Amino acid sequence: MSEQPKKQEKDYTPEVDAVLPEATSLAKSGKLQEGLEKLLALEKQTRNGADAKSTTRLLSAVATLCYEAKDFTLLNSNLTVLSKKHGQLKESVKVMVELAMGWLDDVRAKQGEPTWLELVETLQTITEGKIFLETPRARLTLILAKFHERISQDPSSAPPPKPDPATGKAPPKPTPFESLQKASDLMSELQVETYSSMERKEKTEFILEQMRLLVLVAKEKDKEAKASKEKAAVSLTGDKKVLAADGEAEWIKVRVGGRKVHEGFISQKDNE
Repeated sequence: MSEQPKKQEKDYTPEVDAVLPEATSLAKSGKLQEGLEKLLALEKQTRNGADAKSTTRLLSAVATLCYEAKDFTLLNSNLTVLSKKHGQLKESVKVMVELAMGWLDDVRAKQGEPTWLELVETLQTITEGKIFLETPRARLTLILAKFHERISQDPSSAPPPKPDPATGKAPPKPTPFESLQKASDLMSELQVETYSSMERKEKTEFILEQMRLLVLVAKEKDKEAKASKEKAAVSLTGDKKVLAADGEAEWIKVRVGGRKVHEGFISQKDNE
């Protein structure tokens, strides 16, 4: 990924204008790979020449042709590869990621949840650790958190677990609490209060969602801890190993979240 903006060496607009209809025609005639190869060959030139506009058009075209062909294996592969190209332009990757995010609802409705989940996870991997993609990553994380929370409420709706490549065996399905904990953990990893690219209103909504999930987890842990203590009380041994941890850690995080919301509110001049 290019760290410092490189001065544009050439405007490839004429070349891109010429190759796009050609690649599209090949893809629509069943020659998707040939069409992609033409785009990718030119993309290397536009990227090395620091032509951001042309590179963005080509990355978007590659993703769009895969999407329109309903070849989601190729879509995920190209999204990943293009985002990792040496000297890749940040703005081009951002536009490509946001384009693919715009397809998520349609993919989920028409291709099914397993295909949708693979695309979400691909985009999550691409955005990981990239400050310029922190807001798209946060939004993807929220989507995944809602997915896991739904599974906690309706375990039968979970897609089949992927088999382990090494053993060929699928892991057991998570328990409802494990799915809820996963949703909470995903959201708690986000430090949205530090995101310069996110509006205050959206930051607040994320923090409130973090708090809501933490409260749900804390209540479940408190319930389990109470049952565990009652079990220990009636046991002859009083073995403390059976005692479950309560939700104290989550309640502390909820209070921290509340302070973040409060401090964010009073820091705005309009609210003074």
